Amino acid sequence: FDTPDSHDATAPRQWSRRLPFLAQNVIDAGYDLPLPLGTGVSYAYTDQEQLLDELEIGLNGSEITPINFVTFDFADSKSDSVQFKFDTWLFPFMNVFAMVGRVSGSADVIFTLDGDQALDDLIDNGLIDCEPSGFPPISPPLCSLLPGRSITLPIEANFEGTTYGLGTAFAGGWRGWFVAIPIVGTYADMEDTNTDGIVTTITPRGGRVFSIGRAGNLALFAGGQYIHSNLDIDGTFDFDIGDGGLFVDYRIKQENKDPWTVIMGANWDIDKHWSVSLEYSGFIGSREGIVLNAGLRF
Repeated sequence: FDTPDSHDATAPRQWSRRLPFLAQNVIDAGYDLPLPLGTGVSYAYTDQEQLLDELEIGLNGSEITPINFVTFDFADSKSDSVQFKFDTWLFPFMNVFAMVGRVSGSADVIFTLDGDQALDDLIDNGLIDCEPSGFPPISPPLCSLLPGRSITLPIEANFEGTTYGLGTAFAGGWRGWFVAIPIVGTYADMEDTNTDGIVTTITPRGGRVFSIGRAGNLALFAGGQYIHSNLDIDGTFDFDIGDGGLFVDYRIKQENKDPWTVIMGANWDIDKHWSVSLEYSGFIGSREGIVLNAGLRF
């Protein structure tokens, strides 16, 4: 807040900014407000198990068809992301923000392929023809590689892309205690794959602010984090099977295994302008992560 006359301690405080709306009402009630505009940068690391389902494939340019001869035994992804954020307090209790950043990482997937069922499905769906052709007459390599086999394959896929996000946060406080509920929708524009879907994150948290004198204020908080990730992912894998190349177009649904986890963290307001924070998520479920953030308000 700004005071019209710093030498007159009895003068009423005046909020000189256009935002947030209703700010003067809150100031008159004796509360302090953060500066209305902010920008920041954050780094996040996440490790979580994924659920994969509804696989569809096409071989060498054929139409994509649902298949059921693959069983996914395990899928885990690890990612690093850097996000840039701009926000404003629209009302004293409501912040809105936009984000853009980069994400990269890897996904470890273990799946089992039933060779006999795979060959039957591929033939029934017209994706492969095992009748010998040509001179001398030969069949596609898969016709001899798949029968009688149950194949377990580990695959590591690397990914990288740009992320965009919009969100809002509802917050309030009383006598040093506070609650905040950020809600974020994120879209990822991934390279080498087409990813459709919005990842929704809701992070209710509460805590207490402690004054540390000239060093500013320290807030400690805990809460939960809900992530709903239900994505359709399209892409292509190229395989070298010895007797010839094979490229597989695929479409698959990806969902995070455990939507909820627990978070704990701390935020240090160095002064009215600068702040840093650290947040850890984990403790329950198969997802854990860490977030570091530095922010500037003006």
